[in-house]
Amino acid sequence: MIDIHTHIAPGIDDGSPDLEVSVAAVKAAADAGITEIVLTPHYMRGSYVNPRSKLEALLPELKKAVNDAGIEMQFHLGSEIMLESDILKEIKEDRLLMGDTKYVLVESSMNGFPQFFIQALYDLVRNGYKPILAHPERYMNIQNNIPMAEDLLYRNVYMQINAGSLLGGYGNNVERTAWALIEQGYAHFLASDHHGRSETNSMQQAVELITERYDEYTAELLTRINPRKMLNNEEIDYFYLSTAEINEDDNRSSFKKMLDFLWKR
Repeated sequence: MIDIHTHIAPGIDDGSPDLEVSVAAVKAAADAGITEIVLTPHYMRGSYVNPRSKLEALLPELKKAVNDAGIEMQFHLGSEIMLESDILKEIKEDRLLMGDTKYVLVESSMNGFPQFFIQALYDLVRNGYKPILAHPERYMNIQNNIPMAEDLLYRNVYMQINAGSLLGGYGNNVERTAWALIEQGYAHFLASDHHGRSETNSMQQAVELITERYDEYTAELLTRINPRKMLNNEEIDYFYLSTAEINEDDNRSSFKKMLDFLWKR
């Protein structure tokens, strides 16, 4: 598996505080079947400013410690970017990209999207970037309105579900929303969002649940196929389920959904 969202780089955000904790987190990932990790520390104005150069500087020490511990793991560099109305400049200058790609992992306020939310995403897309919205199931806007996730897909935004959300780690509302997004085919990635606070990694358990409830292919799509495409900077389908496969609440036709979307714009 490839884990595209982690906070295990030592000492640079609210995740792992030091190298020892980072190595333990990498071991937990390896034990869960993860072979590649994207380091995505927060990029948050006023709190955590982590340009690519900072990650590049600490990576050799992390790699050496992991190798010395006898753990096999491949690392990629990335960021989890707090959306701001004018964040585009920093993304370009500080290289806040997922690996060497045009994909960017972004987040927003949990308690309500700011007024500039849609415009900021549009600016990214218009400039050739491919935004991935981190843990959409944790945002109140989407919890209260699952179709909003579909609207974001039409706006060329991908979705990354947290493994812990499927296990109830963030509460019932988040768990319900996460499973609903997978049910509707609105999820493209599954990731740990691991902060080094646990000696275990939730990815394997979440994959087992997805396989049990749906099928092995869905688990593969979210943890291997799409993450590999992302790292290769390849195109990923926004919509991958046929209408017949989706249990829709309102029975709207795909054509009417498109008209509704165009009307909203």
